Amino acid sequence: MAAEIEIGEKQKFNVILSTFFPKSWVARFGSKDNYNIAHHYDPSKNASSTCINMNFQIKYATCFIAGTYYKDMINFFNNINYLKFGVASQIDFDVEGADDVLGLAKNYTNNEESIIWTMYENGQISSKSFSIKYFSDDNIQMYLGDEHEDFKDKSNTGSCQLLNKTSFDNLLWTCKLYSFGLISNDNSTKYNISCGYDVLFDTGSNVMILPTETLEKIKDELVKYNCYFIKYNNFYLILCEDINNLPHIFIELGNYILFLNNQELYTYILDETKNKYNYALKCYFMDNLQISIIGHPFFKLFHTKFDYENKVLKFYSNRIGGIKLNKSEENNDENKNENKNENKTENKNEGEFPTLYTVLISVGGFIIIIIIIIVIFILVKNKNKKEEIKSLIEDDNNDKNDDNMLPI
Repeated sequence: MAAEIEIGEKQKFNVILSTFFPKSWVARFGSKDNYNIAHHYDPSKNASSTCINMNFQIKYATCFIAGTYYKDMINFFNNINYLKFGVASQIDFDVEGADDVLGLAKNYTNNEESIIWTMYENGQISSKSFSIKYFSDDNIQMYLGDEHEDFKDKSNTGSCQLLNKTSFDNLLWTCKLYSFGLISNDNSTKYNISCGYDVLFDTGSNVMILPTETLEKIKDELVKYNCYFIKYNNFYLILCEDINNLPHIFIELGNYILFLNNQELYTYILDETKNKYNYALKCYFMDNLQISIIGHPFFKLFHTKFDYENKVLKFYSNRIGGIKLNKSEENNDENKNENKNENKTENKNEGEFPTLYTVLISVGGFIIIIIIIIVIFILVKNKNKKEEIKSLIEDDNNDKNDDNMLPI
């Protein structure tokens, strides 16, 4: 993925935005071995240009770049900063769509200067973070600083924790790749391979690359899809013959499974061994590789945020890619729900058995009711007794009166 920068007085360059490189560099005017490069930096045309008289050298796979450091005014996203960058006089570097490189590595050595960090320190962006989103091959946007609105949809966003265990991890954007898998195009069968590799996210790479041992584990499975593999230069390449039966690919990062879409994963190439065109997977396998590399096929499917402050990479389904919680994470959630339900059941059962406190209150209430009934009974009985005595006295008086009325 590329962007345009301007150095000094209107010298424009189409640079690769590379999260692999800690150095930014452009081709020097009049340099050797770069006859096919469209734009060259001419320090004599810029009054702001300063040569630092310090050499640099970069070796990466089949690439080789060497030259001298300069400082000049660089305009990036309409923000101008005075920065150090390499001016290459020796170049063996060929990447389609750009001539030069703008380094966006996670960290930098004392001899390098980060354009992202410089913009943050000068108050031009809100954080040392950025994200990249494909709308199409011709329309790629880079967002600096603030969280993009896409990441607000938590249901469609995944993440992985950045590693920081080695000097390599400290320098570059790396996570742990837990698994790599194949799924049939009708989703009826799934084949999963445990990996445990560290994975480097390289926006400057056109492909994805995994260790050859991964290919060894899936080569028998490829037969089901009419696929086979051949060696191409230093890489092993998977080729498939049936367009209607191409296997889908998924990878597991952090707590999330990310499904990659065939539209971005396969390209149509000539297999010279069979003298026919077939569909080649843009995921290569390389001998003696100690780390996996994720490039353009991934970034075209997932809007990716490189979040330095929170030490994570975040992914949002950009075009056709899909994101799902890791199965083990789903099980954990199910276990949590089961525990909650068990607790509710236990609490409910506990409520069905009276406690000692409840028993004492019930017994005390029952005794009080019995006492009240006894008192009422005694009172009623005494009242009846008094009425009986009163009645007897009245009867006795009546008898006396009757005696008085008898004739003499």
